[in-house]
Amino acid sequence: MTHTEYTTLFRDLATRHQDIQHSEQQSHFARIVLSSDPMFPMGAQVDEFLNGLSYKLHSPFVLLSAYERDFADDRSDNIMAGLNGRIIVLEDLNKRDFESEEAAYTRTDEIALDIVSEVYNQMSEDPRLGMLDWNQVGSEKMRISGRRNLAGTGYSFTLLQTHVNINRSAKFI
Repeated sequence: MTHTEYTTLFRDLATRHQDIQHSEQQSHFARIVLSSDPMFPMGAQVDEFLNGLSYKLHSPFVLLSAYERDFADDRSDNIMAGLNGRIIVLEDLNKRDFESEEAAYTRTDEIALDIVSEVYNQMSEDPRLGMLDWNQVGSEKMRISGRRNLAGTGYSFTLLQTHVNINRSAKFI
């Protein structure tokens, strides 16, 4: 799966999800590249990103993090790739409204799980895309207080791809 295919898959799901309904007229989806730098935590990276886009994204919205790729070679003849990705679903909150914050965590967790589950369903129908490894799915709650007051849920996941072509010899003179 290329980065473009990955982005297209999740943008389509954000467009079709009843609670998100991303469109060109009303943006509820954006891509983000998150670094694993321990000196720049994920929450700070998301906050900085949103400060540049906050006027464009409507609540609730989905942030899709670019994937990192790991390779595995158990038998030297079947290279596998694991695409480690993340989606974050956030929504606006009223300041100091703890009941709405709790409700936002519940709503965003449901939306994120809907999206990850639909990725699983689509990959099950077309295994050439890969498969979602449920053993590598996890979630966490997020709270961001910057220009916007946001709460939500992030889901990390791994998409496994088998039979990765690593024969790149044709690219060399």
